[in-house]
Amino acid sequence: MGYKFVFDANVPICLDEITFLKETLQFMEELEDTIFMNSLNLYEIKTNDIRQTLKESPVCTVIEHDEDAYRNFRSKMLKPARIAANKEDNVVLQTDYMTAADYLVSSDFGVINRAYRFRKFFNLEYMEPLTPVRLLEYLHSVNVIECKVFLEKSLTLFKVHELGNLHRGIKNEGWTELDVRKRFQSYKGPIIESINEVVQ
Repeated sequence: MGYKFVFDANVPICLDEITFLKETLQFMEELEDTIFMNSLNLYEIKTNDIRQTLKESPVCTVIEHDEDAYRNFRSKMLKPARIAANKEDNVVLQTDYMTAADYLVSSDFGVINRAYRFRKFFNLEYMEPLTPVRLLEYLHSVNVIECKVFLEKSLTLFKVHELGNLHRGIKNEGWTELDVRKRFQSYKGPIIESINEVVQ
């Protein structure tokens, strides 16, 4: 039995941008992993082909959004943890909490930070936050993709996805040097670790 993952909407989008979505789903199926997505997050994805790929994948389970259950979760779990209201982001946490998924995957640092806070507040052993690059690193660590593929896909993701984020963050959201370094570090860490494993 593999691991359980919850995907934020941005994860399939990121993987599709580097033409690696179908391959990732296939690899995770071979590993007997399970992916959960809330329908609210699924329909944040505007590209129908991506949605269909997820719906048709045996490894992906779409959980229908239940507004009453979400309100209950917000009241009983999010408020005590002092996690601000943002429905689409918090539904990712709710889905992980409901399924006790091992990993929560998102490229949104807001979601990642909420997951860290929620996990710490409730002392959970599951819901470990991962970025898409860390997801690729996981596939490399279990030997389903070679180091070369991991590096190529990670650097391509940085080019096609992250550079745009950095530009928007600096221009529109007033990101500081520290904000930029954190984004860069999210790629640097996994890449350097994988290179070190190969050269040792």
